[in-house]
Amino acid sequence: MDAGRCAAVVGVALVLGLQAATAAASDRVFADGFDPCCTLGGTVTGLSGPLTLYLEAGDLQESRTIEPAGDPLLYAFRHTVPPGRDYRVSIPVQPSGQHCTLANATGTVGSVAIETIDASCIAALRWDDGRWDAAPWN
Repeated sequence: MDAGRCAAVVGVALVLGLQAATAAASDRVFADGFDPCCTLGGTVTGLSGPLTLYLEAGDLQESRTIEPAGDPLLYAFRHTVPPGRDYRVSIPVQPSGQHCTLANATGTVGSVAIETIDASCIAALRWDDGRWDAAPWN
């Protein structure tokens, strides 16, 4: 093979090798260096005060406080969770004057981020200490 043809073959091999290396670097497994892959999060609606969410996933435990800053709010926990691990998200203390519920708060992590752990908040019902005559009944 002549020198020009050899240089062309080497050049093509280098380009193909760089393309393969670039594709591998963009692959989640290689980009994360085999670390856990997946973030967990979702949306919060109706929030008027700080809300704390608590994540448990095996030995991982994390609290995440969300401040009202628009509606809906997007959030994600800081730590990632490996595939196959069970998770549970809870609300340890309800925000002042509100009642919040969670959707999709438990499950098992697959191979992609979970973005559907949603919190929905409403104004809390207030008990009037049993004085029925104090209630506006009209």
